[in-house]
Amino acid sequence: RRGACEAELGRWEASARSFEAVAVAPGQLPSTRIEALARQGYALFNLDRFDDADRVLTHADEVFVQAERDASERFSTYYFVGMARFYRAAILHRRFREVTIELPEKVMAARFKQKLELLVAAQDAYNATIKAKHMFWVSAAGFQLGTLFSEFYDALMYAPVPAWLDARHKQIYYDELKKQIRPIVDKAIWVFEKNLETARRLGYESEFTAQTEAKLSHLQAALHGDD
Repeated sequence: RRGACEAELGRWEASARSFEAVAVAPGQLPSTRIEALARQGYALFNLDRFDDADRVLTHADEVFVQAERDASERFSTYYFVGMARFYRAAILHRRFREVTIELPEKVMAARFKQKLELLVAAQDAYNATIKAKHMFWVSAAGFQLGTLFSEFYDALMYAPVPAWLDARHKQIYYDELKKQIRPIVDKAIWVFEKNLETARRLGYESEFTAQTEAKLSHLQAALHGDD
């Protein structure tokens, strides 16, 4: 409870210490240890200590997998399993955002490769979150997954254009680029639509469903626009 209050006050260092004490205490049920690790990882995430957060959140998932294998506890909720997986994905997403595609062309090629690898890793991590089957985190992960693809599209479309291209060749460049990355937009739209479909089928409404609807409308308009 102290750790939760510290988190509410934005005292992330103190919150991380409080939940670490719970996580390492002997005799804890797996569900209690997972909750403590997930909350500790969340506090570390908010401190931008991503390597430490990822290590703690990975451990939370390992505790869950071991508990499932041993049938040592029947879980009443998978909320904190979903939370741990979501913030592991969010770390990859943040690292994806930090990679900018810049000239010269040799740097651009290397940055593109790095960004694509992070996109694939974040996609896998968000899909793992969805498999935890807690509706709040399913909805959150679905929204962020669609956002991931739309951000990749924007990164490519707004990447600098080689200076030696004249106006006519720039237009050709953008036309070809749109054709090449159209599948990325299609994938983002599909993810958003599936997220809404799942939420509506289960009668679930949250901030993420509203954000998904707004993002979906924006992408559909962009897809059919000529700008």
